[in-house]
Amino acid sequence: MIERLLHLAGWLLVRTPEPLLRGLSVALGDLVHLLAGQRRRVMRRNLAEVFPDRPAAWRKWVARESCRRMVETGLLAIAAPHLPVERIRAMARMDATAQDFARAVRARPRPIVAGSAHLAYWEALTWIPVLVDQPGPQLSTVYRPMRNPALNRWVVATRSRFGALLLSRRSGIHQALHILQRGGLVNVLFDQNAGGHGTLTTFFGRKISMTELPALLVSRTGADLVLIGTRRTGFWRLEIFVHPAPHDGTTAGVLAALNLAFEDLLRKEEEICASWLWLHDRWKISELPVELKKITEKRNLLAEDARSRAQMGGPQARADPSV
Repeated sequence: MIERLLHLAGWLLVRTPEPLLRGLSVALGDLVHLLAGQRRRVMRRNLAEVFPDRPAAWRKWVARESCRRMVETGLLAIAAPHLPVERIRAMARMDATAQDFARAVRARPRPIVAGSAHLAYWEALTWIPVLVDQPGPQLSTVYRPMRNPALNRWVVATRSRFGALLLSRRSGIHQALHILQRGGLVNVLFDQNAGGHGTLTTFFGRKISMTELPALLVSRTGADLVLIGTRRTGFWRLEIFVHPAPHDGTTAGVLAALNLAFEDLLRKEEEICASWLWLHDRWKISELPVELKKITEKRNLLAEDARSRAQMGGPQARADPSV
């Protein structure tokens, strides 16, 4: 039933005039922002911590815009299976960094680990095969399976429409290693709170729990590391970018490289900042004393993170251990 409802909703969305969709996204996004309650307070607190020098009105705008773009992204995800290839190519493009990266990889094939974040339209990264002029490496992405089997089937079918392989976090890690060993590309979302199962490091100088998966894949295969993402250029319009993420080869270095590259984007590009999912509390581990104690004792990379950041010329974590 849920698959039929999603297909019907997608069919209708594709045929809905964009001005109406834009208005719907604004209305629903503002409603989410209004009703978010504790989440809204989390967004504003995090923005105040990360951007203390920016005006309060600007931070409020980012929070509201982030909610609107979250709705836009959800609507696009539902519509995506019904979008003709010609419309997708009119909506999305590879920017200069992504085009240069694609040419370089075709000239010298090699394994690639790509870290990505929850930016507006992030699922459009699976459209890459129809946006490039020539075939590139096998594209795969690690995802978290849905608990509902029908919803999971729909997610897999939607995201694999153009040949991307979806690798389950639960069982697909060995497959990811094989893909990299054959010169493929594995995409990993790295910007979520990993809770008690993660590793303690920092983001914007505050403690976070982060997955070690990008570092594991890089260390096992010698893959190159890049930051990949979507930049919103208008309603249901985007470009894909690829930035190198040089690192020192250590687990802490790989994680710090991704975090530093993403921090730099959020600082420099207002559109990127407003497109990130601030509703998700990446710093939540500091509010969970039991889980924080657990990973502090077992998987603590704070000292190594500070050294790696110093070597890469990035800002280091704050000295206050309570942060």
